[in-house]
Amino acid sequence: MILTRALRKMPLGRRLMLTMAIYALAVLVIVVSGWRLVTLVEDYRSTTEVLDLRMREITAVRDTSSRFLTVITAYADTRDPAIGDDVAFKYGQIGRAAEAVSLKEDDIEAVLGGLETVLKDSMGNFEDLRALNQRAGQTYHHLGRLAGEVSGLMAFAQSRMAQAGGSPDPLIARFDQVTALIDEFHIFQRRATGKEAESTLAAFRDALESASRSRPTEAERLALSLADDRLGQISHELTTLLRLSDSWVGQSRFLVFVNLEKVTAAIDALDTLGKVREHQLRADLQDKTRATLIFVGSLAGVVLVLGFLANALVIQSIRRPILALNEVMQNLAGGTLDRAVEGQEAADEIGAMARTLEIFKLNTRRMNELEVEKREILRRENEEIAQSLAQLDEAHREISALNTRLNSENLRLGAELDVSRRIQQMLLPRDEELSEITALDIAAFMESADEVGGDYYDIMKHEGGVRIGIGDVTGHGLESGVVMLLTQSAVRTLTTDGRGDRASLVDVLNRSLAGNMRRMGSGKNLTFALIDYQPRPEGGGAMRVIGQHESLIVIRTDGRVEELDTLMLGMPLGLVDDMRTYLDEAALSLEPGDMVVLYTDGITEAADTGDRLYGMDRLKATCLAHRTETSGAIKDAVIADVRAHIGERAVLDDLTLIVIKQR
Repeated sequence: MILTRALRKMPLGRRLMLTMAIYALAVLVIVVSGWRLVTLVEDYRSTTEVLDLRMREITAVRDTSSRFLTVITAYADTRDPAIGDDVAFKYGQIGRAAEAVSLKEDDIEAVLGGLETVLKDSMGNFEDLRALNQRAGQTYHHLGRLAGEVSGLMAFAQSRMAQAGGSPDPLIARFDQVTALIDEFHIFQRRATGKEAESTLAAFRDALESASRSRPTEAERLALSLADDRLGQISHELTTLLRLSDSWVGQSRFLVFVNLEKVTAAIDALDTLGKVREHQLRADLQDKTRATLIFVGSLAGVVLVLGFLANALVIQSIRRPILALNEVMQNLAGGTLDRAVEGQEAADEIGAMARTLEIFKLNTRRMNELEVEKREILRRENEEIAQSLAQLDEAHREISALNTRLNSENLRLGAELDVSRRIQQMLLPRDEELSEITALDIAAFMESADEVGGDYYDIMKHEGGVRIGIGDVTGHGLESGVVMLLTQSAVRTLTTDGRGDRASLVDVLNRSLAGNMRRMGSGKNLTFALIDYQPRPEGGGAMRVIGQHESLIVIRTDGRVEELDTLMLGMPLGLVDDMRTYLDEAALSLEPGDMVVLYTDGITEAADTGDRLYGMDRLKATCLAHRTETSGAIKDAVIADVRAHIGERAVLDDLTLIVIKQR
């Protein structure tokens, strides 16, 4: 609630911007989380590649060591020198593979060091075996050479025996058996075969010794003696070969079952450590990945939850008051006006709406109260109307009786109106009177809308100058005509009486008309302007204007058009008894050729069939266009233009126009 009230102090625009900022923050967190996950995947991939590389390095050591074991075991079994050369090559491969191992840790280094030591020991044993193999080979070759010599001596002895006529000696066949056993022992390295060869050789020597004693000749005995000597050497070499074979068997077994087992154990230890390190590193990587995922997920979750809560608060700060306003408006629509509008104290737009709705509710309540009052008034008025209708029915009966009398009197009244109109026309200044005013060229026109008009104008000589009066009685008809006649009579009387003070004349005229209006029970009044003109000896003249009427139009000889506003020079006559405080005067200087136009509102407010008014602008334009002509021609041009504007429409107001030109 506290947060909601705080949010209500913010404008809706800022709250919406806050919502957008929260969404932007959530998107930013998601983007950063995605970037962190991408980085994590890249780290995982690179770390996995490093682990795979390290395991391949350890696997290379293991594989080269395995091949080394295979080759050296094969050499121990076969004694093939070619395989012995391959052992050295495989040993070099192990060294290079061990140097390439990049996992530099103490236990790995220790295992690699132990492997190197065992391999060196194995290579030492291998070199010993290789030396034994070389000595055995040399011994075998020596045995072969001695066997060849024995075979030659035996062949010599046999040839001598053949010359002497003896039978073939079986010793050669027995010696071939010895050499065959020696060859088999050398090939298969079976100790039993070697021992058999040794016993067969001993038996052969015994047989040879017996044969040598039975030889008749010295040459044969010598050949057999040499053969026995060589057989002794063969026996010695065979014994050596047996001893070398025993040494080979012992050392090869030590190599295979001790050194190579150590190598195998070292390889297994290295492989195990590599797998352990791989498992540890992968476990660390997985822990790091899991921790990062948990952190990123938690952060994203917290931001999303906080963003959701913040947006929910913002939405609630908007939704709840709007729902409350909606409920109030529905109540208002249903006619319930007693429930207060909530949220008026809020500083946001919804608070302004609430305050406006409260004002609307109060106004509606007041309107309902007024409606009740109006219905009560209408009820009373209906009652009064009913009473009035009854009275009207009575009056209608009386009027019907009077109509008969009025029909007879209408003829008399029409005659009287015609007399009044004639009186009005007779009281207007005549053309010959106007022509006697030498300083001014004056032309005037007046036409009534009814039989008797309400426009007034008069022009008379006064104290060496000219006094001009113009006015417009409200409305037209007989009553307005009467007011006009009273005005004309009063102005002429006051002027003839010698009252030169314009303000005093207007004040007396107003009091006289106001009194007459009250006696007549009339609400008429009239605008009235009094203008005194005095010529100047040097030429031109001056005007003094008092009273409120339509503005005076002044057109100078150079074409300038001026307007003299009389609004502040007085007020309509007949409204108040004392109007001296409202009166003021204005001065107007005329040069030869200057023109002044006076008029009533019947001119400017003349309307055509489209209700468009004639207007001041058109009046000024017409006067300006004819300013070089006489006042009579200007007057005729204006009246003709007004009639052209009105067209076929009836004249609805009195028309009055006065054109004055300075001679």
